[in-house]
Amino acid sequence: MTARASVIVRTRNRPLLLERALASIAGQTMRDLQVVVVNDGGDPAPVEALLDGVRDRLGDLRVAHHETSVGRPRAMLAGMALADAPAFVFHDDDDSWEPEFLERTLAHLDAHPEEVGVASRCTVVWEEVVDGVVVELRREILSDGMTRVGFIATLSRNATPPICLVLRRSAYDEAGGYDPTLTALADWELLLRVLRIGPIGLVESAPLANWHRRSGQQGDAGNSVHAEEHVHERFNETIRDAYLRRSLDDDARLGNALFVTAQHDRTRAELAGVQEHLSQLAAHLERRFDEQRSHLEVVGLEVAARHADIASLRAEVAALREQLETQSVRGRIAAGARRIGLRGR
Repeated sequence: MTARASVIVRTRNRPLLLERALASIAGQTMRDLQVVVVNDGGDPAPVEALLDGVRDRLGDLRVAHHETSVGRPRAMLAGMALADAPAFVFHDDDDSWEPEFLERTLAHLDAHPEEVGVASRCTVVWEEVVDGVVVELRREILSDGMTRVGFIATLSRNATPPICLVLRRSAYDEAGGYDPTLTALADWELLLRVLRIGPIGLVESAPLANWHRRSGQQGDAGNSVHAEEHVHERFNETIRDAYLRRSLDDDARLGNALFVTAQHDRTRAELAGVQEHLSQLAAHLERRFDEQRSHLEVVGLEVAARHADIASLRAEVAALREQLETQSVRGRIAAGARRIGLRGR
């Protein structure tokens, strides 16, 4: 019997993180799954040892060990070649799911046959590996206001990491699969082609996927989005250039592109002007704030001086009152003495 979904895991020499990922998959409430693990050139012994601990909870388990690394895109293709479920999801070896991720996303696909895929909201978990221990730093919701996986928004950037995205295998095949020449941003480029085929839904719930990120770490413990940031920037432009060249197959389309580029440049210049105005306004407000703060400091000194004057006056009044009371007592004593003296005569 074919599983409902294939979960494809790429890994390479990260047993600490892989153990968490496998526990995340083994803990799913939806049990009718197929798990494909692609060990891309890493030591197979730790991978097999970790699999032995959860093998009975991974459904239809399929494992491929590469003697040497073929890179992330080709490792993804190797995993897809072993997978045959009608839906699939890539579970990177450093990410994790909430227990109901597969159950909720697959139920959504069943209820929306017109959609080519479905995503859940995602929590970004910032962390670092310290002395062989994963230390969580903070959490935030990725694209908290997102209501769907929009084609227009995805043209600008990918706010749907693979860990929170389930696609139909038929849509993947129709789109042509992963481009093995892209060593970065292959997920985004595939998502663009899938969105041309049909819409991708969103599970309306709290986040069901966790995208773990370690911005300060390099090597095996790092994230590709951080450890190879310069590669991502280069491939972002490479992908856009390639699509633009394919779309401009006549002079009319080139003219449209030039017009759009001119409008873009004009908008960018206008935004630069607005930014300059805002910078000037911010500087003006900062100067005014400094002036008001200086004024308040002067007023504060004057108030302090007045308080000192009032305290001094109060002391003088108290002294005068004491003096007057002393003089009053002395006056009464003298008056009494005079009265006594008069009686004596």
